[in-house]
Amino acid sequence: MFKKLITGVVLAACVAPAFSAVEWMTDIEAAKTKAAAENKALLLDFTGSDWCGWCIRIRKEVFDKPRFEEYIRDKFVPVEIDIPNNPNFDANLRKRNEELCAQYSVQGFPTILVTDAQGMVAGGFVGGIIDPVKVESILNAGLENARKLEAAQKLSGVEKAKVLAEVYKLLPEGVQASAQPILNEILALDPEDTVGLARLAKVRAQKEEFRKGLSTIADEAALKKYLEDSLAVAYPENRSMLLNVKGSLMMNTAETEADVVAAREVLLEAAGDDAARRAQVEKALSDPAAVLKQIKAYRSRSAR
Repeated sequence: MFKKLITGVVLAACVAPAFSAVEWMTDIEAAKTKAAAENKALLLDFTGSDWCGWCIRIRKEVFDKPRFEEYIRDKFVPVEIDIPNNPNFDANLRKRNEELCAQYSVQGFPTILVTDAQGMVAGGFVGGIIDPVKVESILNAGLENARKLEAAQKLSGVEKAKVLAEVYKLLPEGVQASAQPILNEILALDPEDTVGLARLAKVRAQKEEFRKGLSTIADEAALKKYLEDSLAVAYPENRSMLLNVKGSLMMNTAETEADVVAAREVLLEAAGDDAARRAQVEKALSDPAAVLKQIKAYRSRSAR
């Protein structure tokens, strides 16, 4: 009986399928070819594999788990687009990966994108999400959008623009920046703006212009003038960003309690209808005298 049991266990081990890890490709063009041949979407992981804490965690706690690998096996061709600190990393691959970061407007790591087999962005997320269920839910939405993008290729004109716009509007804001080619195509297909994205394109272009402008100014007086000039022409959607910078500048340069109160009002205006953000500002700046004391103490330490 014992021998029969051993034989049965060995036989089961021989016929049971061995688990094999999913291969993360590094050549995106080869991955596109594979995805097209296998009717799959691409899963792009923009990562700093040896320095980005959230990148390391999402790979270890989500991507490398057997459950996740089984989930993506029949749906995606995964591609790692790595920008590591390792000096021995292949120079040509790093250059290509940096080009891909620019192509997809990646501004932070990790950035996880779902694209169709042609590389058109259909979904994803930016930042450290390590809940496997939530990650799979986001990727499922991206996969559905990828199928819509494929269907859109059979259409033309405004009809195609409508399908593309449906996908674009479903993308999170952080991912929409990576989907600029879709927006460009929509605007070209729909010059009358029947889908209502022309204004959104202008808002986003202005926001990017403001970001670049703010990043180049170090002088406080020049920054104050830039903010006032920008606020005078900003779309309503872009005012919050500018007001946050203005409020922070006012806090940093405050000399009186009245200055702190004025900065608080600007930060509350920046919070708009966000009740949680407003409560946070009010709590943090509820005692202007104490806040002013902290600001002056910080400036004193920094001047040493």
